[in-house]
Amino acid sequence: MAGSDLVPVLLLVGLLERLNRRWVTATVTNRLKEDFPDGRVTFVLPAGEYQVEGGRLETAVVSDDGLYTLLTARVDMPAERTVGVTALREAPD
Repeated sequence: MAGSDLVPVLLLVGLLERLNRRWVTATVTNRLKEDFPDGRVTFVLPAGEYQVEGGRLETAVVSDDGLYTLLTARVDMPAERTVGVTALREAPD
């Protein structure tokens, strides 16, 4: 049995940039046979204003040095399903 088969919840993250928009998507796979409601996904991103798609924005906190935004989103993870949570912002001018 592969090591990832032992993990009940998997997280994959990808970064995309297109047409002056940047986004990061966290793909969460719930391998459990029961729902995992109100799960938390945390992103550490370059400082900026962000929107969340596929989840609910819980907090957005700028680091003390102003370089990063710590973004926390909540997402419901249905049993034996994969969901995506995306943090999206406008590219800096």
